[in-house]
Amino acid sequence: MTERESEAAKTVKPSGRAPGSSRMIWVIVLTLPVTIVALAITLEIFGFLLRLG
Repeated sequence: MTERESEAAKTVKPSGRAPGSSRMIWVIVLTLPVTIVALAITLEIFGFLLRLG
């Protein structure tokens, strides 16, 4: 194999999803419930403050 062929072989990506995309999916899956809970707590506090005022 020539040097040019070996360079071309290195640049070919394996078939399937890139490893970064599965990591991004896990980040979204794990942060979504945290975001929902934070919004619910914020709405509860806001409602409590409205009842006080």
